Amino acid sequence: MFTEDVYKALIQPISDESFCGYYLKGDKAAFRQLRNAFNLAQTSLRKLSQNPDGNELDVLQEENNANWSALSSELLQVFRKSSRDIELIGWFIASQLFMDTTVDSFTKTLKWLAELIDLHWDVLNPVLPSDKLKGESAEEQATEQAKAKAKAFFQLLGDSEESCLLYAPILMLPLIGDISFYQYQSAEKRGEVGIIKQHASQFLGAERAAVQRKLNNLNRAMIEVEQMASTTSKHCQSVGVLAPNFNFIKTLVTKVSKAIQHLTGIIPANENAVIASSNPADTTQNKSDDVELNSEQLVTSTQSIQLGQQMMATQSQNLSQTAAMNSMNRNVALHQLREVSDYFRQSEPHSPVSFLVEKAIRWGGMSLPDLLKEMMEEPEGGLLNKIFSTAGLDHSDQVLLPEIAKQSVSSREVSKVSSMTAKTGSKPMETTVSDVPRTDAHVNQNPKNGSPAKSTALSW
Repeated sequence: MFTEDVYKALIQPISDESFCGYYLKGDKAAFRQLRNAFNLAQTSLRKLSQNPDGNELDVLQEENNANWSALSSELLQVFRKSSRDIELIGWFIASQLFMDTTVDSFTKTLKWLAELIDLHWDVLNPVLPSDKLKGESAEEQATEQAKAKAKAFFQLLGDSEESCLLYAPILMLPLIGDISFYQYQSAEKRGEVGIIKQHASQFLGAERAAVQRKLNNLNRAMIEVEQMASTTSKHCQSVGVLAPNFNFIKTLVTKVSKAIQHLTGIIPANENAVIASSNPADTTQNKSDDVELNSEQLVTSTQSIQLGQQMMATQSQNLSQTAAMNSMNRNVALHQLREVSDYFRQSEPHSPVSFLVEKAIRWGGMSLPDLLKEMMEEPEGGLLNKIFSTAGLDHSDQVLLPEIAKQSVSSREVSKVSSMTAKTGSKPMETTVSDVPRTDAHVNQNPKNGSPAKSTALSW
């Protein structure tokens, strides 16, 4: 695995002559050995993806992990002594997802690659030898070198999610317990996320800390990918070369992170860092505005305290504030009722339970006059319609619930925030939780020219 000690060793130069060593593809025998190890790992992964029966599954998993582990060990020796090459590092990144399901090694490797791109771009392999360069001027040769580096990213990044080298390893990544990302996506397509979410709740008590670490690692991984994309784009644009597209790997990392959040309700500890890193161009402007914002916030805070003291004077305003808090919790509760309804609709379609729960949800969204009117009306059509009305079968469609834009808080946190609010009059802070993206929501996954995706990465 890519430990902290390995990282410290690999940020040292390979030799005094070159930080990143030599162009390994020029040594055909050495490169062929690594290529064979990579092909062997890909073959075992392909076998594992062909829905083997239970008797073969354990054997194939052990074989696959052993092959990727062997590839990882060989590559580490190359990185220490011979060459640091973008394509080879891409293979190594994929191997870490099998060797360390906490995603820590994966994230550390991305960090290392991001540093190589930032600090050692010119000597980071592939660095084409002079006899392979066609340009005569220094500018033309710099362009050729940048094109070679950009091309070396292609296998890792792909031209679609499915052709990305990380696609299959991420599909097999366990989210919580024995639930893989592939199982989550399959359940999502079948509309059975509620069932798999209920299954995930069995593991949450024992694995909460591990899930939190995994989400934090994915969050850091996204930051490193953003950094790589930005730095690579800068290097390529300086010589007029089209920069590699990191969008598909970013989409995969985001999807698996959102899947874990949806199953567990846990969010990354430093989620705001991803948002900030996604807008590096705004950093300078944000810093320049800090002084003005701080002075405005001071005035606003003073006004809020004064307003809070006035609000405490009347009982009605306190009740309004409590109602606002309950409204937020009420919306979350209605969504939880919808999950209960979906569960009974799928598991007991013959039972009226799901319709009765939907009836409660529908009534929960009605005004008091409309609710009383419906309760007092006699159903037309005799006894059968009365039975349908009582069981909730007269409304088969689900009502549309408002989206949950805020994260619910525990009763202890609510009481704490309410106590603070009573003193200051300020509104309680609420954390925004992003919606889980659908697997079919991403666009522009295919190449612009419309040609089918081509890559040596495994197509799932």
